[in-house]
Amino acid sequence: MTSPPGTICDYCGRVDAVIHRRHKDERYCGQCYHWYFPPTECENCHETKRIHRNDKRKICKTCFTKITPCCRCGRVGLPISKVTASGIFCRACYNSLKEPGYCFLCKTKKVVSRGLSFGINKPICDICRSRLRPKCPQCGTRRKLYKTDTGNHLCYRCKKGLKFYCQVCNALLFGKDKTICKECSLKRLNEHRKHFNMADFKTDEGQILYGEFVCWLEKTSGVLKSAVKQNHYFIFFKAIELLPEHWYSDVNYLSKIDGGYLRKSSKPRKFLELKGIVFDEAILTEAMDFRTVQSNKLSIEQLKSPLMRSYALNYLQMRDKEVATGALKIRTVRYETTAILALLEQYKLYRNPQRSLDSLLKQTPGHRAPIFKFVNYLRNKEAVEICMPVKNSEDTLVMAVKRYLATPNEKNLRLYLFAALEHFHQASFPRNSHIKTEEKGDGIDLLFKGFTYWLPSPARLIKRKN
Repeated sequence: MTSPPGTICDYCGRVDAVIHRRHKDERYCGQCYHWYFPPTECENCHETKRIHRNDKRKICKTCFTKITPCCRCGRVGLPISKVTASGIFCRACYNSLKEPGYCFLCKTKKVVSRGLSFGINKPICDICRSRLRPKCPQCGTRRKLYKTDTGNHLCYRCKKGLKFYCQVCNALLFGKDKTICKECSLKRLNEHRKHFNMADFKTDEGQILYGEFVCWLEKTSGVLKSAVKQNHYFIFFKAIELLPEHWYSDVNYLSKIDGGYLRKSSKPRKFLELKGIVFDEAILTEAMDFRTVQSNKLSIEQLKSPLMRSYALNYLQMRDKEVATGALKIRTVRYETTAILALLEQYKLYRNPQRSLDSLLKQTPGHRAPIFKFVNYLRNKEAVEICMPVKNSEDTLVMAVKRYLATPNEKNLRLYLFAALEHFHQASFPRNSHIKTEEKGDGIDLLFKGFTYWLPSPARLIKRKN
C-alpha cells in the first residue's frame, strides 16, 4: 500500500508514512493502526474486526455504514461516500456538498473525481466514468470484466452465473439491478411520493382528492410519468385546497392559479372535469387577462428607469379604476400593459421617448393601437415630448424583411406577408386571418377569401452585401 509523497500520520507525525486506515478524517500509519485498532468483537455481526479502541460502540466499519443514518438526510442503508468526525454522508448528500468542477473529458461542470482506476489522473464526472467501463459481451452491462477459463472476459455476474430476482414480482433482473425491477421501483417511488405529498395537506378532502388524482394519473399516463410529474401537479392541488366550493367559476380565484394547470390538455383539468367540475371558457379567458396584466405590471416595476416607470404605473392605476367601474374591459388593459412594457424595453436602449416609440412601431406595428392612449397621456398629463409617428408602410416592410432574413421562420414570414399586403396593395387584414400561400417563381401568391395577391419574395427586396 502506497501513499502520496508528504503524507503525515495524524498520531505519530511521521512524514511519508504508509497510511493503513482513515477514520473520522484522521490518518493512521501501520504502527498506529495496530495500536489504536485492536481486534475486537463487533456488537452487530459478532465477528472479530479491528475497531478503534476509543469508540463507545464496538461496531466494525462495515456494520457502521449499514446501520448508521446519514447525518444530512437521515436515511439508512445507502452507499456511503464519506465518513467524517460529525457523521457519515451517503453518496447523494456528499455529491450535493462537493464543489462542482469541470470534467476533463466532456468539459461540463459537474461533481467530479479522479479516474485513477482508468489511468486518468484528472477529474471526470460519473457519466464519463461509466462510459469508460467496457461492456460485458454476454449481458451488455458496463462493468469491470474478469477473464474466464475459456479466455473470454465477462462481468462477475455472468462469470459466476449469478441470477437475481425482483423481491416484489419475482421477475428475473438484468443489468445492474439486484433487488427490485424498474417497474416495481417506479411504483414504490410513486406511492412514496404520493403519501409524502398527501401528508402536507391540511384537510382530509385535499388529501383524498390528491390521492385519487395520482391513482388516475398512474392509470392513464403510466407509472413513470406519474412518479416524475406528480410533484409538479401537487402545487396546483395545494393551491385549490382551501378555496371555496365554486372557486372554478370565480375570476379572482382563477387569476391566482397558474394558467398552465387550466388548459384543456392539462391533466389536473381533465381529472376535475371527470369529477363533475365544469369550467367556463369566458371566465378562464378573463382570468388569463388578469394574470397577464399582473405579470406585466411586475415586470414594469422592476425596470431601472424610475421616471418612465412611474409614468406607466400612474397610467395603469388610472386604467384599473376604469376597469373597476365597468367602463373598460380587462382585455384592453392586457394589450396596453404588453405594449407599454415593450416601449419601456426600447427606452432602455435609446433613452429617448420618441426614438423608442418609433423603433417599437417599426418592429411591431401591432402595438400602434394599444399604445395610442398611453402616448397621449405622456404628452398631455406628464408633458413628455412624444407623439405618434406617421404610419409608414415602407419602414414596417423593411423591418419585417430584415427580421425574416435574420430568422426565417413561419411567424416572421406571416409578419412580412401582412406588411407587404399593406405596402403593395393597401390591404389591411387582421393579423390572425387564415391565409394560404403558394410560391410562384421569385414571388408568393397569397389567397384570402377568394382573392389572390402577388407579393415579391423577401429575399428580393434587400440586396445582401457580398
